[in-house]
Amino acid sequence: MLFLSKRARIQFALLTLCLSPIPLSASGSSSPQEQRIGVLESQVDAIIKIQKWQGCPTPLCSSTVAQTRHDLRAHTEASGKRFLELNNRLDTAESAQQSLRDNTMRHMALAPGGEDAPLPVASAPGSVAIGTGSVADSPDTAAFGNRRLVRVAAGRAPGDAVNVAQLGAVRSRLEQRIADVDSRARKGIALTVAMAALKPHPGSAKQHQVALGVGQYRDRQGLALGYFHVPNDRFMMHAGLAVSGSTDQAAAALGAVWSW
Repeated sequence: MLFLSKRARIQFALLTLCLSPIPLSASGSSSPQEQRIGVLESQVDAIIKIQKWQGCPTPLCSSTVAQTRHDLRAHTEASGKRFLELNNRLDTAESAQQSLRDNTMRHMALAPGGEDAPLPVASAPGSVAIGTGSVADSPDTAAFGNRRLVRVAAGRAPGDAVNVAQLGAVRSRLEQRIADVDSRARKGIALTVAMAALKPHPGSAKQHQVALGVGQYRDRQGLALGYFHVPNDRFMMHAGLAVSGSTDQAAAALGAVWSW
């Protein structure tokens, strides 16, 4: 170094400064790009000062340095904007995911405050499990975990489900039909009892006899009227008519008797 000329020493110092590694600050307040730009600016400023101090005829062009600074800062700003954009998109995705998770917990699976509640399990093919603790272990089934399925519209197609209102209407009609059958059966039994009460007078020698019979079964009554014709002591013909309650249910009978 002592035997080098002044110009050579300056060039050697510049070369050493340019080839030296660029340290990065440990501070977390700025990005690596900004730290690198700051170091480069310091080195360029040092080179310009040395050249001006030595009166170098061809100093480093300050406009080129300014353009380099501008390009580096533009690249850094673009990278920062891209980072902020990606960060905002990530925040939006996380917010949407959290909203979906909250809606799912509120409407389908988890109980309020039930992070530890058992999740629904659908272990069979084609099965669906809805609600905490629901288990669908049979193929092509839907499990609700012993819950009520509410607000179900009335079914229309053959494969639709029915609601309680529809089932209640069918039950009412069925119960009414059963009650009607029971009432008619009781009336029929009362008619039979009344018809069985019609008997001819065995000791009468008259050819014409009229009989009246009454029957009772539970809360139903029957009334019967009979006619007997005895033309001789070997032949008898009889007929009967019975009604119960009103004339909507009636019964008739016709018979003959021979003796020898």
